[in-house]
Amino acid sequence: MNWIFFIYIFTIYLFRFSENKMSFLEEELRQKTRQASTNEVQRLLTYDFNVNAPDDESGVTALMYACYFGYSRIVSLFLQDPRILPNYYYPAHGNTPFLLACQEGQAEVVKLMMADPRVDVNLAQIQGDF
Repeated sequence: MNWIFFIYIFTIYLFRFSENKMSFLEEELRQKTRQASTNEVQRLLTYDFNVNAPDDESGVTALMYACYFGYSRIVSLFLQDPRILPNYYYPAHGNTPFLLACQEGQAEVVKLMMADPRVDVNLAQIQGDF
């Protein structure tokens, strides 16, 4: 009976540790993207975690940050990753990464996004047309 309890507790611990590790990597990716740390972003993309995870408060993803700030090298890295969802939008603000790049006048990023066949440039904002 004690072994079953031990295995149960250990399983819960591993699950929580794994969950915390994933959320740490997700936040680290968003932070390194905001800081324009291309090498760090490239390193983080080698790990297995949700690269599309939005920030809990703002709903912004790492790709959204890169598009907003015009970090074309980082956007290029993201678009090379098959896990990335380039059309992701957070319902609270309704912007896609492409729309953020357009709104901020990030021409080089807009060109990169338009060259990717996964990007739907015709998506409109949830709160109205762009």
